[in-house]
Amino acid sequence: MTRILSAKKWRDFLTRGSRFFIAFGGIYRVSELLTAEIQNQLDAKVPGCPNGRAYERMGARHSSSSTPAVLIAGIGRLGNSIVQVLNSLAIAGQLKSNRVYFHLFDAIGNASLNLTPNLRLEPLSMVRTTRSHPPKIIWRTYAMTSFGVLQDPFDNVFDLAREELRRGLNVPQEPSGAARDDGVLTVYLRSGDIFAGPSEPDYGQPPWAFYEKVLEFKPWTRVEIVAEDRGNPTYGPILEWCRDRGIPVNVLGAKLEDAVEAVVRSTHLISARGTFVPSLLYLTDDDKEVFQFHDDKNSLMGGRNLTLWRVTDSDGDYVASVMSNNWANSEAQRALMLAYPADSLSEIVRMV
Repeated sequence: MTRILSAKKWRDFLTRGSRFFIAFGGIYRVSELLTAEIQNQLDAKVPGCPNGRAYERMGARHSSSSTPAVLIAGIGRLGNSIVQVLNSLAIAGQLKSNRVYFHLFDAIGNASLNLTPNLRLEPLSMVRTTRSHPPKIIWRTYAMTSFGVLQDPFDNVFDLAREELRRGLNVPQEPSGAARDDGVLTVYLRSGDIFAGPSEPDYGQPPWAFYEKVLEFKPWTRVEIVAEDRGNPTYGPILEWCRDRGIPVNVLGAKLEDAVEAVVRSTHLISARGTFVPSLLYLTDDDKEVFQFHDDKNSLMGGRNLTLWRVTDSDGDYVASVMSNNWANSEAQRALMLAYPADSLSEIVRMV
């Protein structure tokens, strides 16, 4: 007899259902009335607050004073996970919650973290233990927005969460001598899934002409390429440019921990589009010079230890074709990444 569903699929069905799920030995059922009440409360206090749904524990009596717990519906990749934790803290603060739950958070080994002295991030359990006090209401949300963190991530309310995330994610803080060489340029290239097939529309990446401008900005003595694989079309031109000029190149980043260390240890860094680099920069206090393409400054990159430089698309054709929530990994878009002319871009300008 074959098994209809795997153990993982059964677990997901029981713990992540849209109408109900099992947690702490009980059944939580969606309440449209509570959902509307809580969403309205959050919308009034937290501009841009992501949507969620309220689930009430069957058989438990709750009143208007019942405090909801927050559940992150699904933890994203490393950069997104940091944004989600910070946003869940902001949401929990408005709901006066003392618990934030998650299903799986492999990057921290599914451990618990203290987000504030009174708020704890913990894995959601299917069973009730003698020490657990199941919440009567759970507010489930992905805790993600199109613009990043809901509040200023450098506000004091996030201080403990920042330290705990550093520890939980094993983000190194002490700079290594080799990586602090002032002549080293670290180029973080987003690759992987966004160049392997149909992709998320908001992950269009900078053109080769942007990287060329930064490569020509200073007389670099060494270049580090940090990439999951060689899928990004600009990988080859960067490598060829360096080799033509006799500049040594180190290729890093095939493993996540190597990519994290390379970004954190960097002194001069080209950032890709996405949350990976901004989130890691948020967790380090090392002085860095960071180059980025077109986008406004990410709030996670607001630390005084960062000097930020930007190149913009002066003509606007590249951003309109590739980086306007329309990335489809098409042949035309990939070709434009290589062909877009440097004179259509601005010079490198310091951001304030």
